[in-house]
Amino acid sequence: MNPSLPQNRDRSKLLWLVAFLGALPLLAFPAAAADLWPYRVALLGPSLLFADPGLGPTGLATPNLSRQELNREILNTLKQDPRFQPIEEEEIHRADFQHLQQNQIYAQMADMYRLNGMEEFGRYDLDTAIPSLQQAIEHYLLAGAARATPREVAIAYEFLARAYIERAQTRPDLAIEARTNARAAFREMIRLNPSLLIAPDQYPREVVEIYRDAYYELLREDGRALDLDEASLQTLALQHQLDLLVYTYFLRDSRGLSFVLQVADFSGAVGSTREVLLLTDETGSSRERVSRAISRIVACYPLRHQPPPPPSPGDDGTINIQAGWANTFYGSRPTERYFFNQGLTVALSYFFTDYLALYGQATMLFGQRDPDGNLLSGFNSFRSIIGLILSYRITWFRSYFAFGIEGNRVGAFRATDDFWCKVTGGQFVTYEPGKDCLAHEIVIQPDLFLVGPHLRAGVSFDLPGPFSLFLAGDFAFYLFSQVEDLDFPFGAQTGVEYRF
Repeated sequence: MNPSLPQNRDRSKLLWLVAFLGALPLLAFPAAAADLWPYRVALLGPSLLFADPGLGPTGLATPNLSRQELNREILNTLKQDPRFQPIEEEEIHRADFQHLQQNQIYAQMADMYRLNGMEEFGRYDLDTAIPSLQQAIEHYLLAGAARATPREVAIAYEFLARAYIERAQTRPDLAIEARTNARAAFREMIRLNPSLLIAPDQYPREVVEIYRDAYYELLREDGRALDLDEASLQTLALQHQLDLLVYTYFLRDSRGLSFVLQVADFSGAVGSTREVLLLTDETGSSRERVSRAISRIVACYPLRHQPPPPPSPGDDGTINIQAGWANTFYGSRPTERYFFNQGLTVALSYFFTDYLALYGQATMLFGQRDPDGNLLSGFNSFRSIIGLILSYRITWFRSYFAFGIEGNRVGAFRATDDFWCKVTGGQFVTYEPGKDCLAHEIVIQPDLFLVGPHLRAGVSFDLPGPFSLFLAGDFAFYLFSQVEDLDFPFGAQTGVEYRF
């Protein structure tokens, strides 16, 4: 009998219990799945391996451990949880390469400066090589090459570090500053390409010592100096609209192989976390440890629902000004056919509440003659209204109904249905018997002032800023009439509304 079987059963039971407890939040809110707002998360790769330089090339080897499998375990855990929406790694790298393509001129200049600096270093022309390599690095950073093509940038840092070390040997007065700069350049080289080794059998002793000093500085405190800095995290989060960003890398030192899991939280739900896991040399057992770690972290994230729509802007206490074009025709008129009056309209409203407003409107209309010519001259009219508005708003859309009292000042006009009066334009002329324009055949209407109820309905659609587009129609009827009075005006208006 295998004595490890009971332990395996206990471990399986424990994993099932963890999975069940992790699923409880989802089971408790089945109705909320429709409006679930997943956390947008990215796993940043590939995961680099940073090893104690004293171990040599063997420190970078993991023959029985697939580092990609551990990252894939994290990604699968996130994909199976509806609280999270992982984005593909290709999307991150595609953006890096697109940025590099858009800044190709900087990348080409960086390559030129790097090659020049390497040649100048080979000729021992240090005072020229160092500025060339510095310019190469500056242009690589402008091009975004540190993320898209890190190995090329690492080479520039390597030669810069070696050039500083040579300067320290030739210029004793600058030795301390040069060695400090060399360590800083080596640290950046290691961050970008830890497999670029400075081996004792290939480089001078001082170069190897400074390189190792830089490497050990990065490995301190479980490699905390190798974490992504806050500025880089913020840039990636904004660029890809992330709520979470997971960054992983590996460390090998005297304790063995460790896995560093850095989770940057931009949602504010839990907060950023960092875990260091000691791994085995075998993929299966290491994957189990990583699975437990990521499950423990994501279990803290609550269900997140879609945010409520932004509240309606509300109209209480606001003033609206409308200005635009107006057109009116009269249902009762001194002609057989309709004629139009068009002009300008201005309306002002003040909202006591979101739904009720006091308003005033003034419309200046310029009359036209009717198609049959019965009106011998057009006439102007000035309509003024005061009343109340009942309004209802749904975010960017508002509908309203208004009622009030209208006063309409109508200018004088003359009308006739006699053919010869139309020919003479209203002049009293006799051509021959039966062909004349006489006074009794022309109706002269003096100025009128008409008063009556006014009804108006309209809608407005919000535009950017405080502006809206409005459409409205109105109707009125007057409380007294004469034989040639105008009555029952129907109108339409459209224009721009300003809200403040």
